[in-house]
Amino acid sequence: MDSKDVDEHMSLMNRILGDFTEETRKKIIELKHALLTKDGRTPVLSGYYIYQAVLYENLTELEDIVEYLREKGINI
Repeated sequence: MDSKDVDEHMSLMNRILGDFTEETRKKIIELKHALLTKDGRTPVLSGYYIYQAVLYENLTELEDIVEYLREKGINI
């Protein structure tokens, strides 16, 4: 990973932290819990998209999140 990649990732992390509220934190935890697999994990690579859906797509309903994840290629 070069310095440009690091800068881009840091910029994204700062944006997420700036947009993160107690309400969105609780909602994301609730959604992740609802999406746990039989192994007790969220679907592979779904975390990033769950944050995106809640923070930037304003999705809050489980059904909408599941559809969003499927559109992003996540196996639910």
